[in-house]
Amino acid sequence: MSSLKKIDRGLIERYGKEAFMYVEYPHKRFWDRRPSDGDYRLELKKLLSNAPEHPMMLYVHIPFCHKQCLFCTCHVDITLDYSRVTTYLDYLHKEIDFLAEFFSTHGFSPNFHGVHLGGGSSRWHHGPRRRLRHGAP
Repeated sequence: MSSLKKIDRGLIERYGKEAFMYVEYPHKRFWDRRPSDGDYRLELKKLLSNAPEHPMMLYVHIPFCHKQCLFCTCHVDITLDYSRVTTYLDYLHKEIDFLAEFFSTHGFSPNFHGVHLGGGSSRWHHGPRRRLRHGAP
């Protein structure tokens, strides 16, 4: 018997809807406006207050590639110009500094159990990884 015949048709009917890619969560069709700084801070506070002991993984997207891979569904920026990567990292460091200050100000100590650097070409990741670890260009 084919394993396909064993699939619960009820599950297919329930969940077999149009879906969006995991790299777009929440998908932009759920956004009715651009969130403000206050919105961001409020939602971050709610997230961290809800279950502070709950383990979380931090995902950092590095969206730069030398070329587009045919299989890739990630948001990428095709470039050979490393200065664009360093500009992105400058902003990423500002975001990290903001989060550190936010956590300190509100007494949060998130239970991060891992950090994943994803997206983009592994050729671009060597510099960003070194810079994220050591805070140097």
